[in-house]
Formats: sequence, C-alpha cells, structure tokens
Amino acid sequence: MENGVATLWKNYLQLSGKSSCKKQVRAKILNVSHAFHSRLMVEMETEFMEYVSRYNFARATIPIVLNCSAKSTQDPADILEDVRGQCTKSVMWHQTIERMLLAGVDCFVEVGTSKTLTGLIKGYHGDHISLSSDLVSTFGGTCALLKKSKKMEL
Repeated sequence: MENGVATLWKNYLQLSGKSSCKKQVRAKILNVSHAFHSRLMVEMETEFMEYVSRYNFARATIPIVLNCSAKSTQDPADILEDVRGQCTKSVMWHQTIERMLLAGVDCFVEVGTSKTLTGLIKGYHGDHISLSSDLVSTFGGTCALLKKSKKMEL
C-alpha cells in the first residue's frame, strides 16, 4: 500500500506526461496542527490581522528578531508585519537563531504545550540553555528559576 505522497507523485508524473524524474524526491508528512507558513492560510491571515488590530502595541523595550527576515527591530509596525507574514510565508528559522546567538542570547524559553522549538534549539552548538514551559502560568516560575541560577538577568 502506498502513502499519499507516492500517490500524488504518480499523479503528477501522469498529468505532466513525464515517466520519471531525474532527481530523487524525498518528502516527509509533518504532524502539524495548522498549515502555517503556507498559502493555505491566506483566508485566515486577514481575519487574524483584524483581530490583532484591536490592540495597541508599544515600541518593544528589547530588540525582536523577526522570523520572516531575521532582522532585528523594536518598531511595532515591523513586528506586526512579520506576524502577518508568518501566516503565509516561510520563516528564516536558522538565520533567526544564528542572529540571536551572535547577539549574545544564551537562553531560549518556549512557552506552550509543544517542545518542538526547544528540541530544534538544542541542535545548535554553543553554550546556551533551551527550556520549555508548558503553560503561560508557569513561565514566571521558569524565569525566577533562571534568575536564581544567574544564567540570565531579567
């Protein structure tokens, strides 16, 4: 029994009139909750930005490294545009993390139920800490623990 990717590939070859492809194609089905970072989110993007526009955002007190460009900014308009872009555009994960490491960031805390990003950070060489906090309510405790261990000044 073949998987959906194999079926799609066979259909593509049949429709394109090709019998094979010169390059080997590898695909992996990801277990994700939504189709973020893809054109499948276009309809949601507008609704999401309408919701976000209800709030006033002040200039960030620390630089924010944007996921879509890996540039650093404190400008709320730039940050919101990047949030919009994350709905439908690819993110520059590697470049974003590299920029943060070069800026001296040595502690990353993922807030939420997933530990995916924490796992990805651990793949980077260097002396840094990567933690996950299951709930926003436990984030304060995580920060207090970091502060106590003098690994990070907050």
